[in-house]
Amino acid sequence: MKKLVVLLVFALVSMTVMSQSYLGRTTKEVKFHETAGDKTPVIKTLPESTAVCILSRTTEMDYYNIIEIATGEEGYIHKDFIKVGKKIRGGDKGTLKATGEISSVNPELDIINNTDKVLKLRLNTEVISILPKNHKTMTLNPGTFHYKAYAQGSIPITGRASLKKNQRYTWSFDFVTPFGSDELK
Repeated sequence: MKKLVVLLVFALVSMTVMSQSYLGRTTKEVKFHETAGDKTPVIKTLPESTAVCILSRTTEMDYYNIIEIATGEEGYIHKDFIKVGKKIRGGDKGTLKATGEISSVNPELDIINNTDKVLKLRLNTEVISILPKNHKTMTLNPGTFHYKAYAQGSIPITGRASLKKNQRYTWSFDFVTPFGSDELK
C-alpha cells in the first residue's frame, strides 16, 4: 500500500513538472522543425536569441516542442540550442465561466477571442485557432484539460481547466500579455 501511495505521488509530481512551460531563447541560428527529429521538415531558420516558449521540459528525440513568441508558430528545436529561462505562470488570465445547465452530458464551450490577434488555444493535444474579435463553440468530453493559449507577440497563458457534464461555459480572452526582453532575466 505504501509503495502505491509513493508511486501515485511521484506520478502527480512528474505530470506537473512535465506540463510546466518555460520562456527561453535560441543560443545560435537554428532550424525550426515541424516535428521532432533531424530529418523532419523545416519550417524556417530562427536567428540566435529568438524568444520562445518551451511547452514542456520533456523532449521528443532530444527536441523541445516550442512556440516562437514573435510569430505564435509552434514547432520543434533541438534542446542543445535553447537556453531555458523563467517558468511561465499560468491560469491567471482568460475568464472561464459556467453560464448554465444543458441537457447534453458533454459540456459546451464558447471560446471568445477579444484580442486583435489570432488566438491559438491548445486543450491537451488539440489546437484550436480563433480569429481576432471572434468566437468558436465546441462540445467536449467532461474532465480536466491542460491548456495553453497564445498569440503572436505574447507570452502564452497556461493552466488547467475543468469542465463538468451538463454545463455550458464561456471562456473569454480579453488581452494578450506583451512580451518584453526583460522576461528572460
